[in-house]
Amino acid sequence: MNPAQRYTVQHETRYAYTAPVSQSWQLARLTPRALPWQRLIAHSLRIVQMPPHPHSATAVRERAAAGLDVTALVGAPVARYIADHHLYTSPK
Repeated sequence: MNPAQRYTVQHETRYAYTAPVSQSWQLARLTPRALPWQRLIAHSLRIVQMPPHPHSATAVRERAAAGLDVTALVGAPVARYIADHHLYTSPK
């Protein structure tokens, strides 16, 4: 039998539409399944509501990857989340 391993999974879903969208419905499985071959130790979900903004996601990723502040593009809560989780940066 293999020794126990702990995994961290991070997922981000993005949508791009060719025209403005006023409503969208999503179905998300919020809790990973406990199965005979795996045991769920912990999970969390963080949803950050933001008003629509005119900035390109590519511009946000590029600025964050360059170590530049993205607060003006995405707002303080999202900028803090990006910084805290080292999103869009290369492993050192």
